[in-house]
Amino acid sequence: RLAVGEDWSQDVHREDQSQLRFSYRVVCDEFYHGEECSDFCRPRNDAFGHFNCDAAGNRICLPGWKGDYCAE
Repeated sequence: RLAVGEDWSQDVHREDQSQLRFSYRVVCDEFYHGEECSDFCRPRNDAFGHFNCDAAGNRICLPGWKGDYCAE
């Protein structure tokens, strides 16, 4: 399994008379967070919630709002 993160990894693929050296990293798509990019958080300010998201994907209520989805 490839680890999600900002750190780059290096690898080499070898054949009989050639080799391919490459660097790679795995990053989550926009609004997805967590070790497997399975946590979704997209900032909202509408009837479904009033929040921003921190770097870990946690909802941070906008001022004056509370509750799980910051809709209270």
